[in-house]
Amino acid sequence: VFCRACEEGWSGIWNVAAPQQTSLGNVVRAIASQIGRAPNIRTVEVGPAALIVPDLTKLRTRIDPDRFLDLNAGLAKTIARK
Repeated sequence: VFCRACEEGWSGIWNVAAPQQTSLGNVVRAIASQIGRAPNIRTVEVGPAALIVPDLTKLRTRIDPDRFLDLNAGLAKTIARK
């Protein structure tokens, strides 16, 4: 997405994400799992966790985000490239 945006000269603000919703805790747990470590999360009771749901309306005008890898697959591929 970033290469294509640069090549085509996109301007403005673009949300780039897969369309699946998740929480920050899920992201931390997924990263910890991929690198073989226990997550270090401290829970503070402030209510239910908010889900991160990106608005991909603008991105869908240029690319189909449904083709993107899910969180675990994307992390595995990213970490394997280190």
